[in-house]
Amino acid sequence: MESSEKDTLAPLPSVVRSGSIAISVVGIISFISTLALFIYLSFKLVRWHLGRGSGGITRHKTPGYVFASGPVKFGPAHDAAKLAGAEPTVDAASLAPSVGSGGPRYPNQFIVLIVNLLVADLHQAIAFAISTVWVAEDSITVGTGTCFTQGLFVSLGDLASSCFMSAIAIHTFYSIVYQYRPPHKILYLSILSIWAFVFLIVLLPVAGTANGAEAGGFFVRAGAWCWINKDYGNIRLLTHYIFIFVSIVLSWVLYTAVFLSLRRQHRRGDLSAKNTGYHHPAFLIYPVIYLVCILPLATGRVATMAHHEPPVAYFCFAGVLAASNGWLDVLLFTVTRRSIVFAHGGDFGNEDTGVDTFAFMASAPRKTFGNTIFVRGGREEETTPRGGWWRILGDPEEQAQKPTKLGNNTSQTSLAYTEQNAIQMEIITSVVVEDDKSENLYKKHFPDSTSIRSM
Repeated sequence: MESSEKDTLAPLPSVVRSGSIAISVVGIISFISTLALFIYLSFKLVRWHLGRGSGGITRHKTPGYVFASGPVKFGPAHDAAKLAGAEPTVDAASLAPSVGSGGPRYPNQFIVLIVNLLVADLHQAIAFAISTVWVAEDSITVGTGTCFTQGLFVSLGDLASSCFMSAIAIHTFYSIVYQYRPPHKILYLSILSIWAFVFLIVLLPVAGTANGAEAGGFFVRAGAWCWINKDYGNIRLLTHYIFIFVSIVLSWVLYTAVFLSLRRQHRRGDLSAKNTGYHHPAFLIYPVIYLVCILPLATGRVATMAHHEPPVAYFCFAGVLAASNGWLDVLLFTVTRRSIVFAHGGDFGNEDTGVDTFAFMASAPRKTFGNTIFVRGGREEETTPRGGWWRILGDPEEQAQKPTKLGNNTSQTSLAYTEQNAIQMEIITSVVVEDDKSENLYKKHFPDSTSIRSM
């Protein structure tokens, strides 16, 4: 079969036919689920952009300031009113800085990246769904537009998915570990560059080989579907699989670094209650899903280049896993980051990574009495990680302990960054209702507390 692998196959052997049916079904499932989420997010984005199209300019508070209700009881306004013998009349809400919405409005960066990943997954799902044609015709016909389209979409989908999975991993790493997000214009320019790179890498070899004129076609039958001719093994490796392997390694390194860094912060008690899910091992499911879907097929193709070609049944199984990449991405992001995927109204503009929804995987937090207050202020201007390039994956809190040009004051470097120099205070109150047993236990330990409790 090796000599005729790139030729038309008719009729389909039973193993190829069964494998093509499985690939087609999974590909259609991925296409429907990916398209549904893409349409939903696109509709929400358009609705969010047009949400304030009518009416005047709405102003909202800038995060990073202490907000209170009622008269101000501190600061110059309070002192001036006290000296004048009057009650302060300045309300705290009026002192909160506000930003007009007349300027450009940008959605959550992670939503933008998810939408582009869904477009890449659509390319991949379409490629495998085309196998329904081979099942219907009982043949894989080389030299047809269907074969060329399937091979083209396989290359585009695989490469684009790996690129955007890497982009999401990089964005998550810097957003969570270093609290840094690129400007929106830089993000959009990067996305355009990724798509330009993908189409350039895929189409240049087609043009450079005159669509494989010397080898019987560039996109021909490769097992149970159409892809790059096996005579162009170097092109397969240099324009496709090398980027997939880099994406796999990069995703594992970055997500593991995020997991370890936040786990250290959790053990030191530096994480707020909102982030209780970050340190859970389920956080590593991102690279695991990508690895399971892509690695078997990539390994089989590389083995073919080394003249150790696996059987067709192996490629059919690997094709089913690759075709599952779309619906698994939809399931993964809608479950683990549902707080931003299903955000309401103006929440689409909040720069939230959404990973805090991993808390559903963790055990319930222990309930305690009392209030928890977090006071955080601005970080010094020096934001470049110290210690050289080898410390880039380290813990930023540990790096903050090193003296900087501002001195040895570690209280500044450990506080959260805000858009302007400010102190942010969050007050979390837990209300616990005591039942009769708690009441009896209280009286048992404090028998003379009746007069105190009645106050």
